[in-house]
Amino acid sequence: MFSLQTTVKQATLDSREVAEMVGKRHGDLMRDIRTYQDYLAESKIALSDFFIESSYTDSTGRVLPRYRITRKGCEFIAHKMTGQKGALFTAKYIERFHEMEQTLAGSGMSVAQMLNQQVAIVINEVDNLNGRVEYLEDNMTVDFGQQNRLQAKAKETAIKSLGGMDSPAYADKSLTRRVFSALWRDYKDYFAVASYRDTSRVDFDKALSYLANWRPQGALLREIEFANAEVRHCVG
Repeated sequence: MFSLQTTVKQATLDSREVAEMVGKRHGDLMRDIRTYQDYLAESKIALSDFFIESSYTDSTGRVLPRYRITRKGCEFIAHKMTGQKGALFTAKYIERFHEMEQTLAGSGMSVAQMLNQQVAIVINEVDNLNGRVEYLEDNMTVDFGQQNRLQAKAKETAIKSLGGMDSPAYADKSLTRRVFSALWRDYKDYFAVASYRDTSRVDFDKALSYLANWRPQGALLREIEFANAEVRHCVG
């Protein structure tokens, strides 16, 4: 069951509960409310007197939109309905608001207490949202544009390591392939990823720097030096 919530000035119903009351999909009710919003804006009537934009977190962790609907908002929706449906909805929302009024009267909560309660709820929701944002930022991988920049930097470094595009080493296709292969193998080992596409966004600048400073080592470096030196020797 969705709960009624209160602000300092008014109580509200969750649009998901109102959707159940009127027998609509929540998405359809949201669409209707956005249409009503346009009507109210044209007449320069404050939307917050009727519908208050909000959000909720579903079972999968997604943050989705909803509205907090005031008594005036419920009356507005009821006036758009006819016959038995409209009458039943009116009875239901009146009963729900009456329950809220009875609860508040029985609890003896002051306006200040109600405000402090709502502030605590909002702060908790903000903290949870910030935590989800930080998690996403830490786990998001590089986007398409960043992938292209990594590829370009790797190509630039590999060609430079071979001695340039005019070098004998670069002309040796087998050697060139092994240089590119060694570069990406070292990169994946360093960043512990299966592909450069899996690089974390927070590591993007570090990844560019790594690629810019990478150099072939050991036997591969010796083979590059030999290929370029041998041709220079032949020319000399």
